[in-house]
Amino acid sequence: MGEKRREEFLDVVGSVQEEKTYLLPDWEVADEGGEITYMDEESTDYDYQGAMAKEHKEKKVLGQVRATAIAGNDISSSVFYTIGVSTISAGQYSPISMVIVILVFYIFRNIYAEVVTALPVNGGSYNALLNTTSKGIAAVVAGLSMLSYLTTAVVSANFAAGYAKPLIGLNEDGVFWGTIIILLFVCLLNLVGLSESSYVATVMFFLHISVLTCLSAVCIVHLCTHGIQTLKDNWLLYKGSYNIPLSIYFGYCTALLGCSGFETSANYVEEQQEGVYPKTLRNMWLTIAIFNPLLSFLAIAILPINQIVDPNENYQVLYNMALVALNSRRWLSLIISADAVIVLTGAVLTSYVGILGLVRTMAQDRVLPSFFLARMWRFKTNWIIIVGFFLLAFSLMGITRGKVNLLSGVFTMAFLAVMAFFAIGNILLKYKRRKLPREITSPWVFVIFGLCAVIAGLIGNIVFDDTIVEYFVIYFAAVMIVIFIMFKRVELLRIILFVLPDKLGRRIAATGKKLKSHPIVFFTKTGNLSVIHKATTYVINNEITNWLRIVHVYETEENIPANLTEDIKFLDRLFPKVRIDLVLVKGTFNPDLVSSLSKKLNVAPNMMFITCPGDEFKHDISLFGGVRVITH
Repeated sequence: MGEKRREEFLDVVGSVQEEKTYLLPDWEVADEGGEITYMDEESTDYDYQGAMAKEHKEKKVLGQVRATAIAGNDISSSVFYTIGVSTISAGQYSPISMVIVILVFYIFRNIYAEVVTALPVNGGSYNALLNTTSKGIAAVVAGLSMLSYLTTAVVSANFAAGYAKPLIGLNEDGVFWGTIIILLFVCLLNLVGLSESSYVATVMFFLHISVLTCLSAVCIVHLCTHGIQTLKDNWLLYKGSYNIPLSIYFGYCTALLGCSGFETSANYVEEQQEGVYPKTLRNMWLTIAIFNPLLSFLAIAILPINQIVDPNENYQVLYNMALVALNSRRWLSLIISADAVIVLTGAVLTSYVGILGLVRTMAQDRVLPSFFLARMWRFKTNWIIIVGFFLLAFSLMGITRGKVNLLSGVFTMAFLAVMAFFAIGNILLKYKRRKLPREITSPWVFVIFGLCAVIAGLIGNIVFDDTIVEYFVIYFAAVMIVIFIMFKRVELLRIILFVLPDKLGRRIAATGKKLKSHPIVFFTKTGNLSVIHKATTYVINNEITNWLRIVHVYETEENIPANLTEDIKFLDRLFPKVRIDLVLVKGTFNPDLVSSLSKKLNVAPNMMFITCPGDEFKHDISLFGGVRVITH
């Protein structure tokens, strides 16, 4: 565009925007921008990748064993109820359904690993969609994850208290209060910090694996010494409610719950040491690949199926297996009950850890208020998140009066929906962020197959019991209302202003302006006007701010794009709701420069945005402290 035509275009746009400005409330009109700031980071005294790398390393306290144990308690504890519910659906074909689930999750190992190694920031599927779609879509997925963690915590705590019945003789009221005590115990455990609670989780995990190994061994010995007559009777005589293909399909759908917890490790990836995350996925997959099909087969081999599917015995399958294998001697059965209490408590711990990572990330991204980031003075833990999660779980127990079967269906849909969105996030990452470096790549065909397999499981669970949809909608709506109020708080203030008196309205307007006063930074490499325009539109549509600072890092003045200054002034006139300034920084773009600018500009790294790095990008994106990728 010639200079004359360019000036005429700017004048026309400017006059149009001035007319639009009159239509906006004063508190929504941003201050005049176009300001140019020069900064010299070339002479700043810091070691290359020193400060950021040191901070990055200090956060990573979890090695392979402890990182696996935290999520492993959740995924391995599901064996206590998955075998029973899968047998109800699939009958004698339950082990086949289990094997299909294992194959699906073998594919999901790489789906998860690709997303998280490309974007190694806490948040799981929320973070994947935040970096590939809008913040609103990411918030919906976060709501699903929150619901999944909340129902997992309540259901696991209730089952843990239920398994304590033969140990301490609890009645129904005792189970209710036992559930509350377990939720409170894990709450206190998390208040002392992740590093310490991860050691407890590790002990729980290895005790559980030892008990399952012992149970498998005695059942195999029993099978070898007493023959396979029970297996033959079950296989030939039992008639389920469906034909063979449907039995296997519905068994697969319910057996998917045996993998709940697989997604949790992604919500504390920032606390894991380098290269640990893919190993946690491998270790968790091996755990369920060994024990779930094996124990499902052994259950059918030594117990009558009618006993397994009996509603009164369905959640005591492992307990009954130990009784039969040891000819009614109860010592192993009691150990299994104790193990169930311990490891299901570990699953509650996993829910707390997952919600901590997710809510902390959402608060840093300003989806949720910053007060969630408040820390205890002694243990430096986010006590509002932890205590708030306990109070929600406590209230949920009160609302349902301990009838957690109502929550089990909600948990099913939320968990499978989160998995589906993780696969969708992987697809979007391949399409929109294909140049982003990643350690592991999952082939397109595997990602599509994994997504279809999970959707098929979700549909199957709804068909099998359509009442879960009603409860899911109720609980999910409750969670999303809270997130919506937080996420759209500025828009809600605008509505409130219409009905308030002027004096009170001015106070609300001042609150709204203060909420939007925090700046956002976008790094532009080439100064391309269309890219900066796209980034500005993204910020206006997704962020609560009226101030955008465009940062260009250059080594010599000759590298500064010729029209960049005029383009920024043009964009500032184009968007009256946001002040747009230019910051020209002399230096080299690297993690330490970003860290230094974060402090000097008073902008958190996760409120700094970049375009998708190319193949020539030589830095590990995890060292940038959560910088968000928002454009191609």
